[in-house]
Amino acid sequence: MNDLNQELRIDNIISPQDVAVAGTVSTNTNMYRSMSKYRKGLIVISGYLTNAKTATGQLTCASDATGTGKANVTSKTVILTGTTAAQNQVGSIEFDVSDLDLTNNKYYVGIDITTNQNGDDVAAILIRGAARYFEGSSMSI
Repeated sequence: MNDLNQELRIDNIISPQDVAVAGTVSTNTNMYRSMSKYRKGLIVISGYLTNAKTATGQLTCASDATGTGKANVTSKTVILTGTTAAQNQVGSIEFDVSDLDLTNNKYYVGIDITTNQNGDDVAAILIRGAARYFEGSSMSI
């Protein structure tokens, strides 16, 4: 049995940041991560959202780490809504590598987070799992 840290890969894809103007925060250039060696992924987004303000996360895929040819992945979104009682919100998007645009070799994933309020704070991490091979094995990833 493998340790969990051998079966999962965790990457920061949007550093925690204050969104100065309502709009979209995207995965930075060179922060798209390849899914070519993994079968499943989970993007976790967190936000500090004031009452009734939202952050919508949209999974994107691209053909390289710089985001070339970025496209939305159909039906892979999450909406967070802040409340007076719970301003800290967390949501996730689970996906399979087959959800990506593999026909156009878009194995790299990222996320766009759109907010409707100045001053919201957002962040996102990518957890990749179901690796084809495990670290430390003779067929390591």
